[in-house]
Order: sequence, then structure tokens, then C-alpha cells
Amino acid sequence: MAIEQQRRENLLLEATAYTRRALFRIPRAALCNIRELSDPSGGLRVWLNPFRQSTHWELFVGMRRDDSWSIYFDEQPVLQFNSKDQLRRLYADNQRYAAMEGQLRLLDRPVRGGQVTFAEVEVDAMRHQSVLVACQWFLRAAADALQSVSIDRVGLIPSEDESWLALFQQRLHRVTEGFEIARAPSA
Repeated sequence: MAIEQQRRENLLLEATAYTRRALFRIPRAALCNIRELSDPSGGLRVWLNPFRQSTHWELFVGMRRDDSWSIYFDEQPVLQFNSKDQLRRLYADNQRYAAMEGQLRLLDRPVRGGQVTFAEVEVDAMRHQSVLVACQWFLRAAADALQSVSIDRVGLIPSEDESWLALFQQRLHRVTEGFEIARAPSA
């Protein structure tokens, strides 16, 4: 595992684990009102910084062969769901979270002897709730944006099959109403 983090790969072309994938460019104005995000601690507002700095943002959606799926908002946040639409992994604010026994755990990345390892850290109840609220907010923003006429579809794979997008949008709408945390981070 690399010690230094790099900009993610071109997901549309290189994320072949997602057998169905699409990339959209969305005007900043299509993002829900940022003030709607309830964050008593103020710690999650950093999630929104990239969206304040550009005129457009990218939304990548991908579904795997087993019907697990992921959604990427620019570089982050990234939400990964299993085939039962349960959140299994989250990457936001340069932090990794994984589902463990129905709760999100922070995965700390200590570097020891030139090796990167992951150590699970329990997330306090207030932070856990704030993270879930922010996830809901981003999922609603994605659902709203995909309904907008002002989005630009950059690419679709497979290019001849749009039928899965309707299924994806149904699943996305379902999780905007609420979702569970998976028992484990594996799909």
C-alpha cells in the first residue's frame, strides 16, 4: 500500500470492478443548499470545501457484478454500499471509515517502519451521527442532481446500455430515505 496519497485514477476508464459505471459533471448550483447540512460540531463542513471552490463537480456512480455500488463526489466523499444498500465503507475528509457490527469505525493509518497499517478507532456517538447526517445530505444532493436537466453525462460504460441507470437511481432514492450500516466492510 502506498504511503503517499495520490489523486484517484480515472474511474470511468480504469475502475473495471464496476461493470456498470457513469460519470457526470454537475454545475455547483445543482448542489443542495449547503446551509441545510446540520453539523453541530462543525467538523464536517470541510467535506464541502471542494464544492465551494469550483463551478462544477463530478459525480461517479458504479455498480459491481454482485450489485454492490459506490458513489463518488469528486475526490471525496466516497460512499460504498453492499447489494442490500447498506453502507459498508466511507472515505471523507481524508479519513477512511469501515462498517463493523452495524457501526462505522474510523481506520487510522499509522506508518510504522515504512509500512502503512490500519487501526480501527471507535467513533463517538455525536461524530457518528454527524457523519450519517452528512452522508444522507450528499445522497440527497446526488439524487437531486441526477434529476436535473443541467447535468452533463461525461461517459457511460457499457455505452450501449442505459437501463441500469434507472435501477441505480431507484436504489439511490431508497437510501436517501435512510440506510443501515453493514455488519462488515466486505461487499
